[in-house]
Amino acid sequence: MAEANRPYDRRRTPRISVRFPVTIIWGKKKFNCQAMEFSEFGILLLPKHKELVAQEVEVGLALDSLEGVDSLKGIVAYMTDVGFGVRFKDITEEQQTVLKNYIL
Repeated sequence: MAEANRPYDRRRTPRISVRFPVTIIWGKKKFNCQAMEFSEFGILLLPKHKELVAQEVEVGLALDSLEGVDSLKGIVAYMTDVGFGVRFKDITEEQQTVLKNYIL
């Protein structure tokens, strides 16, 4: 019996396992989260915040290795059993290059 395709099998870019703090800003609310997976187009965060699904957020990244990328706009695209995924939006070419180099 063939194994069903998993979502990560269809990803258009590599995603790596990470562990660093992230701040999510939604309106006047701030959420402290933990990054678990990271790609040049999005990030998986813990814990779950169901109220954020389909909402536009700001993702605060505090990594020295992401020079020039301290926050990104995004939309909460999905929820998993443990956390939620944010798809970055309105990324500049420079930001995308920095993110891509971090992944590689």
